[in-house]
Amino acid sequence: MITATQYTRTFESWQKILRDESERIARSGEARAWLMKNLGTAPDGEVIRRAVECIADLTGDECLRKKVRE
Repeated sequence: MITATQYTRTFESWQKILRDESERIARSGEARAWLMKNLGTAPDGEVIRRAVECIADLTGDECLRKKVRE
């Protein structure tokens, strides 16, 4: 049987995962909005950087996100 402590730890762990996921989804939404607004006018390099950030947020790939920030 699961103890109250184990239940609480599991709940807190899932809560953090869901919070992180919702933050990534929100960031990707902002990136998509920027892309739609600036696609024809922004420099190609900036468009690609924003698109890669959006992909990294949607997939949860922190290595890719860090590489784009360098």
